Amino acid sequence: MYYPISTRETFKPDSDTTVYLPPVDAGNMSATVFIALDGFHGSFVNRLSRKDYLIASGNIKFTTDGKEFETVAGDIISVPIQTKHAMEGQGSFFLTTTPPFDPATEEQI
Repeated sequence: MYYPISTRETFKPDSDTTVYLPPVDAGNMSATVFIALDGFHGSFVNRLSRKDYLIASGNIKFTTDGKEFETVAGDIISVPIQTKHAMEGQGSFFLTTTPPFDPATEEQI
């Protein structure tokens, strides 16, 4: 299936982040979204999902479990379940959550 970006829903969890939502299929074991970041995206812990980030463009600094990583296009950051993480910078990335993201399991710290 082809899903052009102009036809997809978006939401802004904060003023610096835009999330482009994919079509949702109830049978999915994971979910992938495309995110544009321009600034700071707070510190979070997810109680249910592992998060895997594939950097598509820009320079994004990740802090995960107390360690900082300066990323560039092509880098992957994997954040285990129940691990504090934050990010800041300008760029875009694909985020895959396994199992699919549920906002009720995400806690801002």
